[in-house]
Formats: sequence, structure tokens, C-alpha cells
Amino acid sequence: MKVKPTDAAFYDCQLSAHPPRTARVTLRVPEVSIRIVDGAGAVVTEQVCEVGSTVALRCEVRGLKMEGGPSLLWHRREFLLNDDTTRGGISVRTEFGANGANSVLRVARVRGDDAGAYSCSVARAPSPEPQPAHVILHVIKGESLAELHQGSKMVDLDTTLVTLTIVIVLLRLYIV
Repeated sequence: MKVKPTDAAFYDCQLSAHPPRTARVTLRVPEVSIRIVDGAGAVVTEQVCEVGSTVALRCEVRGLKMEGGPSLLWHRREFLLNDDTTRGGISVRTEFGANGANSVLRVARVRGDDAGAYSCSVARAPSPEPQPAHVILHVIKGESLAELHQGSKMVDLDTTLVTLTIVIVLLRLYIV
């Protein structure tokens, strides 16, 4: 029988004897969560990096005792990612705690074909099986992230400066 969070309750077991004997059991079903987060701990569904850089994706599992039981797995499409991956430059480091695990997938020397969907899941988890977390990795070629971030701001700033200069010149003409 698969246990669901809605099954959490007090259950009584009664022995038919005289006088009747009752034992109360509390069933707790923890809420299990899997999420991929950034360095600040905010959930991410997309991440951008540059060709040649190293990217780190961090997966957090909460509400599940992981030591000696379920294992945490990283996949890219249907391929399992670990230190034995033929791509090279891939490492997975997982730390287990009393209430879950933290796992970091590092991809060194990112290539264009590293772009795509990555997932973090728990194998051999007790019921209910938690849903995997997903992130899309975008790889930028040729332009730095700084140029992309500054590019749109620089155009806005240049336009604002030109407009402001024209307004000042016109004000001076009308004031004098």
C-alpha cells in the first residue's frame, strides 16, 4: 500500500479482551521536496553560463532520511551523470544529513552541447515518491554574460544621456 501525506493521522489498535486494550499510533508522512537552487538558495528552473566556464547546479532534498537508503541521482536527458561519465569534467558531490541531502553537479569546461535539461531525482525512495527537480542550462557562445547584461542597460543609458543633454541645451537657450 502506498502511503500519502493525507494518510497522516492518529490510529488506534484495539485488542478484544476484557477490559479492552488500546494502543494509539501516530503516523507522520513527511513532505518531501526536491529543488534545484542557486547560490542564494532560490529555486531556479533556468541557468545561463559561458562556453569554457564551470557551472555548478545544486540540488536540495528535504523531508527524507537519505543515509543508507535512497540515493540522489543527476541526469541529463536519460543519461546518468557521475564521475564515470565519458564526457569528463563532470563531478557530483553529495552530502547527507538527518533530514535530506545536498548535491552539487559541476560541469567543467562547458561546451555548447552541454546545454539542455538536467534533473535531480531520488531513487529507491519510500512512498510517495518525490517528483524530480529540473533545470534548463543555456550555454552562451562568444559573448560574455557581462556584455549581455550591460548591453541593454548601456543602450538605455546612452539614450537617456543624449536626451538629457538635449533638454539642458534647449533649457539654456530659452532661459538666456
